[in-house]
Amino acid sequence: MEMKLAVKTKPSRSTLNDELVWRPVGSGTYSVKSGYRLLRDERLLPPGVHSNDQSTDLTKFYTELWDISLPAKVKITMWRIAHNFLPTFANLQIRRLNVNNVCSLCQSTSETIDHLMRDCWFSRQLLGYQGVHLPIGSISISWKDWLASFFVNLHEKHKKVYMISLWSIWFTRNKVVHEGCEVSVRESMSFVEAFLQENEVVQVASCPPITVAHGQWQAPIGDIVKLNFDAAYNAHAKESTSGVICRNDNGFIMTSCVYPHMYVADAFVAEALSCLQAVIFAKELGFRRVVIEGDSQTVIKKKVCSSNADGSLISPIVQDIKEASKDFESVAYSFVRREANNAAHTLAREGRSLCSPTYWIEEAPPGATSAARLDKEGLGLQP
Repeated sequence: MEMKLAVKTKPSRSTLNDELVWRPVGSGTYSVKSGYRLLRDERLLPPGVHSNDQSTDLTKFYTELWDISLPAKVKITMWRIAHNFLPTFANLQIRRLNVNNVCSLCQSTSETIDHLMRDCWFSRQLLGYQGVHLPIGSISISWKDWLASFFVNLHEKHKKVYMISLWSIWFTRNKVVHEGCEVSVRESMSFVEAFLQENEVVQVASCPPITVAHGQWQAPIGDIVKLNFDAAYNAHAKESTSGVICRNDNGFIMTSCVYPHMYVADAFVAEALSCLQAVIFAKELGFRRVVIEGDSQTVIKKKVCSSNADGSLISPIVQDIKEASKDFESVAYSFVRREANNAAHTLAREGRSLCSPTYWIEEAPPGATSAARLDKEGLGLQP
């Protein structure tokens, strides 16, 4: 029988004492609160489904929620809906308030968050008329996981409509409860359409006539060599590819490499491994004065450049980076935005098709070479 060892934490090359790391939180330190949350989330899942199966949709949901161009009041309400933080009648009953727990819109069943925002005839009609069709039948996962999965799989043009509609449903419910207004799907539809049009007008009006310049790669000074790193992560296979590109003060590609890694726990670990690979690569090439640059703020600013004790999952990798850094005459770590790290990002993506470490001298794969050429042109250097 074939067996595979699934390594969650990379062993350190340095001499370190073994430590217990609490995986569910970034600090690596256990707390009663984090333990309770882990147990609660596991209990809400159906048999045979692990909590990691839902993590990708949740991550995408939160990213898209805060990036979408809608007023903060709509996004905050959406976040409260996802976490069941609205004072529905069911939640008020849990807090032992004496209320009549019947949906104020359909008057048919208990006013829980999933009924009000998904199962109520009012919500289904309002969303259905706008092209957002809700599933029919029983749902076996928690409300938050269902909402995240449903939202990220919506067509882009429907995501704003969906968020405004849920906000409108809560607004209408409050009008019914507190002011005794009558329910009208048509009026709510008109409200959603008008709000959406007004938001589009405001967005266009607020756009500046001149495009704001994004971050740009900067060449090192003098005899210092700059190594940019990035990682391409495959969550399904638990594999990553590190891409490192080395350039001098003229933006010339001195060397580059891609390095595959197996049994990588998450994207956070993948970025840390890429940073370590950049340091090791610089040492093997004999460089004495280097700048290690990447677009992972957590790895660079909060871990490698921090003097605080680190108890996170990547602490062995961070320790290796710090130990290896002692061998240079001078070393600096720099965080930049993705736009300034595009050559390394492209290199890592191109390297995903390679199954073994691959190195290039005075060149890089076509995509990374083109990205490096654009960096040089942006600085006015000779191509």
